[in-house]
Amino acid sequence: MTRMLRSLALGLAALFAISFAPAPSAQEAHHSAAAPAKSGDRRVRDLAAAAPESVGISADRLKRLDAAMARLVDTKQVAGLVTLLERHGKIVDFNAVGRQDVGKPDPMQRDTIFRIYSMTKPVTGVAMMMLYEEGKWRLDDPVSRYIPEFARLKVYTGKNEDGTPKLEDARRSMTMRELMTHTAGLGYVLATC
Repeated sequence: MTRMLRSLALGLAALFAISFAPAPSAQEAHHSAAAPAKSGDRRVRDLAAAAPESVGISADRLKRLDAAMARLVDTKQVAGLVTLLERHGKIVDFNAVGRQDVGKPDPMQRDTIFRIYSMTKPVTGVAMMMLYEEGKWRLDDPVSRYIPEFARLKVYTGKNEDGTPKLEDARRSMTMRELMTHTAGLGYVLATC
């Protein structure tokens, strides 16, 4: 994955997290410390602001993340972005950088609303990798293990004389690795050679 795609995925993951999390209050400053939750406390995942070190995150490395996001704006790869980093239910980094629109001076805000076009793949990818980390699936599992309808796929091998698609049984099952790396052979439209 290229550096730009990694940054984009991180930004999308942050955007995804923000859309489901209440924003910290104005009094909670960037990188501010919050009282640690007690064991058994129902607020363990309250998404309160916390010092990075309190949840095992390096503040120095967060500075590198913030600088990398600023570089994406400075090099005009994106107009602006919002990042949010959470660990153990605590927000340790929440930043906005750049502009909301490349043609306007309005600065990006932490609560800026984004329109997402064709970005379900990276958002779904982040969710799938979370499930992977939990051991819910493996890279070499057949997709049909989770979606039974994929058990007997046909593959396009050309056209019949009458112009209809020529299909054959797939020689093997599509794997989760192929699905996740977009090498499974699925497409939006069949080519009309």
